[in-house]
Amino acid sequence: MELEKQNLRVERLDAVAKVLSTVSWLSRARTPLLFVVPICILLTVSSEASRLETVLIGIVSASALLALVALWTEWRYKLYVVAALCLVFGASGILWQYQEAHKRPMDWFYGSGLSLMFLYWGCAIVVTAHRYAVVNGDSWREEREQVDALIQRVARRSEPDVLEFSTGNFWRGYWTYRLYNLGTGWLVARFKKGSTKLVECRVRGLSEIVFHPEASGNWNVDVMARGKTTSFRDVDLSGKVPQAYVQ
Repeated sequence: MELEKQNLRVERLDAVAKVLSTVSWLSRARTPLLFVVPICILLTVSSEASRLETVLIGIVSASALLALVALWTEWRYKLYVVAALCLVFGASGILWQYQEAHKRPMDWFYGSGLSLMFLYWGCAIVVTAHRYAVVNGDSWREEREQVDALIQRVARRSEPDVLEFSTGNFWRGYWTYRLYNLGTGWLVARFKKGSTKLVECRVRGLSEIVFHPEASGNWNVDVMARGKTTSFRDVDLSGKVPQAYVQ
C-alpha cells in the first residue's frame, strides 16, 4: 500500500512537472506575439483584399490578441486560447489557399503545408491545455507548489545537493541536466547549456535513475521510463551521488 501511494505521488508530480515545463516553453510566444498582433491589426484595418481575406485576417488578429492577453494571465484555461489561435490560423490559411487555387488541387495541397502544420500544433496544444487545466485545479495545489519550488531550486547552479552534467552535440543540441533526489523520486530537469531557461522537467521513480561509475572518474547515467532507457555515457557529474543508486 505504501509503495502504491509513493508511485501515485511520483505520477502526480511528473504530470505537473511535464505540464509546467511545456507551459514555460509556450509562454515564450508572448514576445513574438507583441510584434505579430499590431501587424495583423494594421493589415486588417488597411486591407484592400477580397472580403473573405479581410475577414480571415480579422479573425486571426482577434485570436492573436486574445492569446497574447491570455498568456500574461494565470488563468487555468489559457492554453485553450493558444490552441484556438493555431487552429484559426491553420483553417484560415487553408480557406485562403482554396480560394486562390481551387482549380489546381496540387497548388492548394502544397500551399497549405504551413496551415496543416498549425492545425497539428493546435491539436497538440489542446491536449496540453487539458492537462494544464487539470493540474491547476485545487486538488493539485500541493503538487504544483512542490514542483514550482523544486524547479526554482534546480535552476540555481550553486545548490550542493543537485547533481549536474552536460551533454549533447551539434545535431541534437547542447544540454545541461540537473537531478534532485526528492526521497520518493528524482526530479530530472533539462536546460539549454549555459542557460537557466527550463526546456523539460520530469519526475522519475527512485529505481528509474541508475549511476555507473567509470575508472576515469566520469559516470554513465541511465534514465528509465515506461520500459525505455535513455543513457548518458562518460559524463562529468558534479555533486555527490547517493550510494544506494550506484551500480
